[in-house]
Amino acid sequence: MRMYKPPSKLFESNTTYHLSYLNVDHSEMRRSRSQPIRPKPALTKSDARFLGATTNQLSYKYIGSIPKTKPIIPKQRSMIVSGPMESVTTVRQDYSHKYMEKPEIIIPCGNIRLSSGKLDANTTAKLSYADPGCTEPTINFKPIVVYCPPSEPILHDTTQKLSYQPVHIGEKDTYSWQQKPIYKPPDVAMCAKTTYTESFLKNEESCMEKPIRPCAANVFPSGGEFYGNTIYNQSYLQSTIVERMEPIIPCNAISKLDGKISTDTTSKLSYQPVYSEKRLPILPRTRNMIGDGPIQSETTNRCDFVKKITLRPDLIIPCDNLRNPDIPIDDRTTTKLSYTKPDPIEWIQSFKPIVQYQR
Repeated sequence: MRMYKPPSKLFESNTTYHLSYLNVDHSEMRRSRSQPIRPKPALTKSDARFLGATTNQLSYKYIGSIPKTKPIIPKQRSMIVSGPMESVTTVRQDYSHKYMEKPEIIIPCGNIRLSSGKLDANTTAKLSYADPGCTEPTINFKPIVVYCPPSEPILHDTTQKLSYQPVHIGEKDTYSWQQKPIYKPPDVAMCAKTTYTESFLKNEESCMEKPIRPCAANVFPSGGEFYGNTIYNQSYLQSTIVERMEPIIPCNAISKLDGKISTDTTSKLSYQPVYSEKRLPILPRTRNMIGDGPIQSETTNRCDFVKKITLRPDLIIPCDNLRNPDIPIDDRTTTKLSYTKPDPIEWIQSFKPIVQYQR
C-alpha cells in the first residue's frame, strides 16, 4: 500500500529566488542594482606544459629520409634546327626493344585418343539429381493449438471493479417552481373570419376589368404657337462672309458623251417597283392629357378593397393565475446542492495486489 510520509528534513529556504527577489530593501533597490550571485571558481590553471603527443601526431608520424626522384629534364636544344631531328625520345629511352628467343612449341603426343566404346549415360548431373521416389513427409513438431477450458471458474471481482464501487444516486426532488406549465385548450371556439377571407372577397362572376381611359382632348393648349429660335439655330449661326474655294479641274481627263446616259442600271432592273394600295394608318384618338375637371376618386384599388367595419374583440385577461407567495424563497438552489463543500474524504480502499519481488 502506498502511504505518504512527510520529509524529516526541512527544505533549504535560501533559494535563488529568495536571495534575489525577497528580503530586499525597496529604497536600497531603487538606488542600486542588485548584485548577481556568481558561482564559485571551479576551474584551476596548471603551470605544467601541455603534452605534444596528440592523437593526430601519434597516428600520422613524420616520415623522413625518403630519396626524392630526380626529374628527367630534357636537353636544351634549339627549336629551329638545321640538321636532322633526334630519334631518342623519352618513350624510346624508357621502353627499349627487348630481344628474346622464341620458345619451342611443346606438342603432347599419345594423350588424346578416340574411344571405341559407347559413352556412359551416368553423368554428374544425372547422378547428383536422382529421382528419390516415394518419400515420407517430415514430422511437424509445431504444438497443436487446442483450447482447454479451466476447471475453476474465473473470478469476476477485478481490481477495477473492487476499487471503483458503484455510486448510489438518490431520487430527484421535484419542486413546484420547476414544473413546466401544461397546455389547456380554450373553451371558446375561434372565429372563422381571418384577415385573408375578409380582405379578398370571392367573386361571383369572373370578368375582365375594363381600363380607365381619360377623356379625349387636345394635348397642347389652344392658340399656342412654336417659337422659331431653337437651340440648334442659336448655336450654329450663318456666316455672311465666306470665300468659296475654286475647284481645280484637270484638263483633257474627263470626256463627255454625245448621247444621253441610259437610266437602266443593274439595281433598277433587278428591283422592279411593285404597285399596291397603301394602307391607311391607325391613328389614336385625340385626347387631352391635361384634364380640366376634377380627378376621379374611384380607383381600381378602392373598388376591390372596400373598408370593413368590424367590432374589436374584447380582451380576455386571465385571473387567479399569479399570486404572491407567503413563504420565503428556499435558498437551496441547483448550484448550491450540486457543488457543496466536501468534508474530509476518506481514501478508497484499493484491492490491487502488492507487487513485491521475491527471490
